[in-house]
This record gives sequence, structure tokens and C-alpha cells, in this order.
Amino acid sequence: MKRNIICGLLTLLVASLWMPAIAQRLEQKLYITKPSETIYRIPAITCTADGTLIAVADNRNHHGNDAGYSMPIDIMYRLSHDNGKTWTQEQYLADCREDIYNGRIYGFGDAAIASDVDSDRQIALCVGDSTGRTVFQQGFQQVYRFYGTNNGNTWSKGENITHKIYSLVPQLKCLFIGSGKIHQSRYVKKGKYYRLYCPLISIGYGNAVIYSDDFGENWSLLGTTESCCPNGDEPKTEELPDGSVIISSRTKGRWFNIFRFDDKTYTSGHWENPVIAKDIICQQNACNGEIMGLLAIDTQTNKEVWLYLQSVPYGPKRTHVSIYYKPLPLLVDCKTITPENFGEGWERFEITPDGSAYSTFCMTADKQIAFLYERANIAGQWLYDICFEKLSIEQITHGRYTIK
Repeated sequence: MKRNIICGLLTLLVASLWMPAIAQRLEQKLYITKPSETIYRIPAITCTADGTLIAVADNRNHHGNDAGYSMPIDIMYRLSHDNGKTWTQEQYLADCREDIYNGRIYGFGDAAIASDVDSDRQIALCVGDSTGRTVFQQGFQQVYRFYGTNNGNTWSKGENITHKIYSLVPQLKCLFIGSGKIHQSRYVKKGKYYRLYCPLISIGYGNAVIYSDDFGENWSLLGTTESCCPNGDEPKTEELPDGSVIISSRTKGRWFNIFRFDDKTYTSGHWENPVIAKDIICQQNACNGEIMGLLAIDTQTNKEVWLYLQSVPYGPKRTHVSIYYKPLPLLVDCKTITPENFGEGWERFEITPDGSAYSTFCMTADKQIAFLYERANIAGQWLYDICFEKLSIEQITHGRYTIK
């Protein structure tokens, strides 16, 4: 008996040496909702070239409504210079009360953000409304662009770029950019900047993807004016390892579609047919989430893989926000990846069992996942705090993968 116990302990010791270290989880509330005072929604987060994290959220003041239903709505940001351990006080990225928008009070909201990998610049796109009457579901809304410099410490006055975006798909009567991450390409660089990809949604049309090769000054349409996902809702974008573009769009789960480029000029190409992911489950809810691809190592085979992460509420309804994950071989033939089989083989890691909704994430300078999401506030089911948690790939994948 004693020998069996000793052998068992030795086995556990050897196994523990091979298992990756799993750090203790710690959540921080970056924006705390106080009903009748300040209600926060819609997270976005990015990591700058010097490693500063920028965490963004709508400040919907006392009303909590989308832009167009009510005003004012501001967009706030906080900075972390130590990979998420501590954060600065919140500041205005878009201040709707400033007398700089033709003397009118505005509602800004649903920010999408990116940081350039090679400079200290940032870009944020958002909805802008000055009427308090025009909601997305009822008609035309405006698109505003903000530029950040000095790694998020300074932000420009907002610029109305509505005409630049609507002109790309002339039949659209309303649209907005999917909130959270603006994807910067890992592969396509034209001149000074790597390309930006932004997906948009329009009622009665679905989704399209636009791109910019000059960090958001000018935009082009990816593909034709035909919708790449006619039944899609709030969308995000990513890339396959050959530079093909993935659109991930909100439904009860996720729609996936893939844009194939004709050649290495990365200009012309075609969309395939959108498919609802078989193995990403969203019970009794449709909600925005985030998608990201990264290089990782399979701890069982010690081989490099492309690991894709997708966040959504598992449900039922808006509860159990989770991160799904799926590996692809490092040297995968991307021509064999279809929207259908990309939606298969995902596994799930749960962030919280509580009420939870929109989520987004990015990679930190120390190669962890900075996860920002809406978690139900104790004051009410449909009121949310914006919470931050830093996670390792080992935690998310239950030890199966580690970051390269």
C-alpha cells in the first residue's frame, strides 16, 4: 500500500512538471454602472506599439440607450501601462458636450478601435448622431473617425467621414461599423501601413467589409456591392494564414464567410457562401463577440499551430460569456478551409456563469489575452459593468495550448 501511494505521488509530480502553470484569475471592473447616473455599454480594447492597453466603453449617461434613441452619449477610455495591473482614470475619447461639433450635442457610440503595429497611432470609428431621433433600425446614421497619438494619450477631434463610407455601397440607407476590434492585417502592407479591415452592417442588406491601406484616411470595398453575409448582424474580421479574410457575424452563434484573393496584389477576389458555425453555441441569444488568430504550441505534440479564438455568450440568453477555440495546422492549405469546416471543431472555455453580453479582446505585450466584456450589474439584469480580465492561452484552452 505504501509503495502504491509513493508511486502515485511520483506520477502526479512528474505530470505537474509537464503541465503549464495556470495563474489565478482576477477580474477588475473598469467601468461601473450606477443606474440613473451613468450606464456603460459596448467594450473595445487595443494594445499599442509600446504595450499600453486602451480600454474603451460607451458612457450612456443616465438613459442607457443606443445612439439615436437618446442623447448624450460619450465614449470613454482608460489606459494601462503595466499589462492591465493598474489603470488610469477614465477620460473622454469622444465628448459629446464639447462645443466643437457645430454647436450641437451628439451621441457617439459602438466604438471600433485599432493600434498601428509600427507607430504610436490609433484609430477609432463610431456611430455619430446629432438629432436624438435617428436610430440605426430606423434610418441613416453618421460615421465618425478619431485618431489617437502618443500611444493613446492624445485623441483628435472627431471627423465626419459618413460620405466616404456610404459611397462604397450606394444602395445602403443605414449602416454602422461592428464595435470592438478593427483588424490590422498581418500580411498586407501597402506603403507605410499594414491594411485595416472593418466590417459593417446595414438593415435589409447584411454585411460588407471595407479596407484601408493608409490607416483609415481612405476606404475601399472588399469584393462587390453584393452582401457577403445577407442575414448577418454585428460583424468582426480576421485572416487565415494566407491572408484570406474571415468575416464572423452575429446570429445565434456565428456566421462565417471567407474572402479569397485572386493573387498576391490583395485587391480583387471573391466571397464564398456564408455558413452558421456548427460548433459555436449561443443558446436563446444573439450577441456581439470577438475573433482573433494567433500562433501557439500544442503542448501534447510540441508542434506550432494557428489558434483561433471566438467569444460569445453561451447562454441561455445573455449569460455564460465564453471563449471558443479551434486550432489549424501551421502549414495548413488554406484552400481546403471553407466557411463550413471553419465552423466545426470548436471547444469552449467559460469566462463567467453570470449575466454577460458583449465582449472583445486583444493580445498584451506580455503575450496574454486582455479580455474586456459586459457583466451583469447587481442593480439589474440588463445593466452591465465593463469588466477586464487577463487570461493566458493555457487557461483558455485548459492547458492544451501555450503561446508561441
